[in-house]
Amino acid sequence: MPSPNSKTPKQSRSLIHQPHRDAWLEVDLGALEHNAKIMNASIEAFSAQQGRVAPLELMAVVKADAYGHGAMMVAPILKACGFGLLGVASIDEAVQLRQAGIEMPILVLSASPLWAMPLASEYNVQLTVFNQSHLTALSEQKKPVAVQVKVDTGMHRIGVPWQEASAFLRALDAIPMTKVSGIFSHFAMGDNPLACQQQWRRFSDVLAQHPPRLGQQVHIANSLGALNGHQAWQHCTMARLGIALYGYEAHVGVLPQTLQPVMGLKARFSHIQQVAAGEGISYNHTYKTEKPQWLGTIPLGYADGLPRGLSNQLEASYQGIRIPQVGMITMDQTIFDLSPIVDRLGRPPSLGDVITLLETGKQACGVEAGRVLLTLSAWAKTLNTIEYELMCALRVRLPRIYTRSGV
Repeated sequence: MPSPNSKTPKQSRSLIHQPHRDAWLEVDLGALEHNAKIMNASIEAFSAQQGRVAPLELMAVVKADAYGHGAMMVAPILKACGFGLLGVASIDEAVQLRQAGIEMPILVLSASPLWAMPLASEYNVQLTVFNQSHLTALSEQKKPVAVQVKVDTGMHRIGVPWQEASAFLRALDAIPMTKVSGIFSHFAMGDNPLACQQQWRRFSDVLAQHPPRLGQQVHIANSLGALNGHQAWQHCTMARLGIALYGYEAHVGVLPQTLQPVMGLKARFSHIQQVAAGEGISYNHTYKTEKPQWLGTIPLGYADGLPRGLSNQLEASYQGIRIPQVGMITMDQTIFDLSPIVDRLGRPPSLGDVITLLETGKQACGVEAGRVLLTLSAWAKTLNTIEYELMCALRVRLPRIYTRSGV
């Protein structure tokens, strides 16, 4: 029988645990503020050019724990930068923010399960609704529930078809315990003006048939569409910003300054060795030394979100010296060629010395002749994927350290 002071497994799981690792993410809150201010000012200027009188409201998308940056830490900064609404992917993400003391309005952008409606009422969270089962469940609620209606104008992921949206909105208006806080859609190709125009025409048809009431939010533009919305600005009241806040998708419109990556990645050397010529390195010996060579291992691998597909294609920085990664990236460890360090400094680094795999802030924005910047964009290009996938993967088990550079 356990002693009175012992912890049950359930109690142990509920304790706050701060992991200790020699590999970590650095989140630059100064870069986050820089990006938020740039996007805010740019949208204000663009909407003014389009003849808007009332300023656009701004939603900060903080789903997936703010794309791995830590939603509880970034939300207060985004609020201070003028963002009035948070977008999350699920009711549990919303509840976690509420339990952390975040009081900003929150919208669950993804499909809302029916059992979430009482929770949404309890925690003052807005849900996304779009089908008949939502109408039925809302009609059975005993307490008020705030919702926004998702209209499918061409993304074909979730949403009430645009041809049926007006009837859906009328049915929703007849439910006593339901407050309709907004109507929204989503650009499938935010950087394609023709595709955006088609979706906007469909969305505007819905708004014409069922004009939004005073105070209801109307939005369709994501980061890519935010500065390419064209006539959408005449009727929208809000823009949703996600990945641009975190320093990527810099080709969104024309920005007065460069967006700065917020997420950095660093690690310490856990092992340093010199191996003979002709030795194979890591699994399957995909790399072989051509001469006696110094190698350094870091405790970071694909289980941390470092893509295995970058094997033998990755670079890191040690005191400004670029070093190539060699051999297969393994689950928990990765090896680097230390020859450039030895050639420059006349010695290998020491155990515990730090290397940078991803840079943040201004350091990640410089132009180095003949060199690829240490950013997720470079990784994404190599892997033929997108920055979203990579930054979300890095949140798996890496601790986060928050810094604040000059803005």
